[in-house]
Amino acid sequence: MIETKPLSSVEIDHARARAALPALSQRVAALVRSVPDPEAPIPNSEWRIADAAAHLVCAVGWHIEFARGWQSPIVPGEGAAANARMIAELGERQPGPLAKLYLDRVQTYLDVTETLPADKPVYFHYGIVFTLSLVSCLAMGESMVHAYDIAKAARKPWSIDPQAASLFMGAIAPIVPFFLLPDKIRGLTAAFQFQIRGGPSYVVRIEDGMPSVEAVSRGPVDATISLDPVAAFLLLYGRVTQWSLLPTGKVMVWGRKPLLGMKYGSLQAKP
Repeated sequence: MIETKPLSSVEIDHARARAALPALSQRVAALVRSVPDPEAPIPNSEWRIADAAAHLVCAVGWHIEFARGWQSPIVPGEGAAANARMIAELGERQPGPLAKLYLDRVQTYLDVTETLPADKPVYFHYGIVFTLSLVSCLAMGESMVHAYDIAKAARKPWSIDPQAASLFMGAIAPIVPFFLLPDKIRGLTAAFQFQIRGGPSYVVRIEDGMPSVEAVSRGPVDATISLDPVAAFLLLYGRVTQWSLLPTGKVMVWGRKPLLGMKYGSLQAKP
């Protein structure tokens, strides 16, 4: 089982993630309701605004079922098809109804998880098992990133809370190995230390193509990657590139093999 335990002196707090969801979901819903054209395309995506909003509704529905003990049958390679099927089955593309469905499901998730322990095992897609605390952080992260996409497509303002991004990056750390692309890390031996500014720190170690995550480094690292929390969040989701962030100082890389550190983004897939 992969558990979302604290990976540094910064606590990864299930209660904090749940507490962030009401205000965040109200912001997301207000954004969705304000969209003038739900069929406007999202840049660098096959989706339109209505697809992203419908996906959010479906994703929170999945989160509710995970909390209730559902074991996802979705295996690697089926994620995109499952998303398309769920969006089609939902059958709603108008901003007002989508916003209401999303808010209703967020509230249901909060009600269902109110008395559940943070370390309750959850059987996620692709056979991954982790804890309820990570599901709450995923609900927060999915809301933030898809609202970012919707705002960009609708040319509306949207900001991501650095503290929420930091919480998410710490929570997601234990499952980072699942994002690494097997064909990219085959035969690779390297260690990368990630420092989320003002938040968690952890090491991704790859030994002959086998990745693991360390709360405290158990050996030398090849590159240290220091990231602004919002930049780290958008980079993880593939909304920005490492190369676009380096000149801004929001990402800094140093160590024995800094060039290897700069290439880390090419080793992983988007969540």
